[in-house]
Amino acid sequence: MVRRCCGRWSPWRGGRDFEELGTRLRHARKVRKLRLKDVARFVNCSESLLSKIECNKLAPSLHMLHRIAAVLNLLPLEFVQDWGWRIPFLLGVVVGGVGFLLRRRLSIDPPPARSGFPLAEAVHHHWTAIVQGVAISLINAIPFYISFVYILPWLRKYADLSARNAGIINSANMLIIVMVIPAAAWLSDRVGRKPVLVAAATGLTLLAWPLFAVMEIGEIWAVFVGQFGIALLIGIYAAVSPIALSELFPRGVRCSAVSITHNLSAGLAGGTAPMVAEWLISRTGYSLAPAVYVTLAAALSLVAALSLRSGYSALAAEAVSIEPAIARA
Repeated sequence: MVRRCCGRWSPWRGGRDFEELGTRLRHARKVRKLRLKDVARFVNCSESLLSKIECNKLAPSLHMLHRIAAVLNLLPLEFVQDWGWRIPFLLGVVVGGVGFLLRRRLSIDPPPARSGFPLAEAVHHHWTAIVQGVAISLINAIPFYISFVYILPWLRKYADLSARNAGIINSANMLIIVMVIPAAAWLSDRVGRKPVLVAAATGLTLLAWPLFAVMEIGEIWAVFVGQFGIALLIGIYAAVSPIALSELFPRGVRCSAVSITHNLSAGLAGGTAPMVAEWLISRTGYSLAPAVYVTLAAALSLVAALSLRSGYSALAAEAVSIEPAIARA
């Protein structure tokens, strides 16, 4: 069964053969009470590979290959082989051009009159703000990676949802985040950064576990509603957190301080989030353990957001201080 599935797999089926195989393998092991090690020995296959197939961890990646192949299939084969494969990379030039135009239209920003190594100065003089910034960024790391990356195999394994439906729901809610961000940014310009951050972090702290529990029901509507609630809260928070980080640091060390703050959070916390979530489930046997991890991360971000100084902005303070210099220039 395994060899037949692997032998006839095609990117045009988007991994549906592996999805069907995972379902059949789980059913056979449950009915016949077989150990995964025995099945792997019988079919002469890696036990880790069978585990991934059974948990449907291969199907999401194969579905992505299916989408890429479908786009390339619209073009003549010779065209794709010659230089059509470069098209996705060329589109990156458009992104760079948009960034260049945006930067050209920014107001005057004279360089700080300081010397030395900004990163060392940031760590030495602003380490408390860096710790605060890492905590603020946790929601953009742990809850995001668990709720929109690790969630795909989690839904297949614990909610018994097909990879196709999980991918569609996940993509739809990612689009909702994109639409929520401008609205939340507009609101923060009127009520302030801190109230928006605190509201979103409080909501995620209180609702992460219930929303994951709703998703575990496994019905399409339940999965969408549960992830929609998380997407709404993360979108609101993500709209404000970048500018909140920038406002923590003076201009002389801002780029260095924000970069190390963001990368510590995204790399150490976000990058390891799926691994930690899987480890928590394996250690506790509790399928909603990732929701507890999300709750703890959101609670830390909430504490950091509450510690922000209301009405204070390093950016606004510097704007006032440099206005006379700009006027004289």
